[in-house]
Amino acid sequence: MRLAYDIVEDADKYIELPTPHDIDEYDMVENFCFTVKIKKKKEILLKAIRGKGAFGRFRHHIADLDLEQDWYMFRDQSYKQIAIDFCEMNGLEYVE
Repeated sequence: MRLAYDIVEDADKYIELPTPHDIDEYDMVENFCFTVKIKKKKEILLKAIRGKGAFGRFRHHIADLDLEQDWYMFRDQSYKQIAIDFCEMNGLEYVE
């Protein structure tokens, strides 16, 4: 309870973390698509991420195209870079 009161009373001492709403996952997915070297696979993914249901189609196609491991590595690196950028922007030290 003390911490909650402190956060409310001295909000200037704390830095708000980015929320999932602040992170553009669609942009992350699209950027991944552009890293795919095989043109046909890239085209399939770029078409899949257009319109309603894009994330579901994307997940389906990365499995079919044997790109799941590549996607998860790309996603993890993207989240890591978001964290690093956040720390640097707020003058926070971090350990990789």
